[in-house]
Amino acid sequence: MEHFIKNLDDKKSFLNTFEGEIEIPDEISNYIYGIHTQGFYPGKFEALFFYGGGFPLKYSAWYYSSDDTPPNPEYGSCCQRIEPYWYRVSD
Repeated sequence: MEHFIKNLDDKKSFLNTFEGEIEIPDEISNYIYGIHTQGFYPGKFEALFFYGGGFPLKYSAWYYSSDDTPPNPEYGSCCQRIEPYWYRVSD
């Protein structure tokens, strides 16, 4: 996962103009079923890595923020910081 984020970080200019689903790399496809990214301004992007779902949860995801901003509450009613830049969110 860290390798994947490093690659995203290297492509900040691309992500600043991109919003939406991106292809899941083979190295994380066994435990991630979807990735959504959003760029805001140069150097700021976020990514949601969806890994779980089902009753009663709608989804579970890891959230990454390039500037360590906590996720927007619309991303889920439950949010837990895992480490710098990373959060676990679910709804």
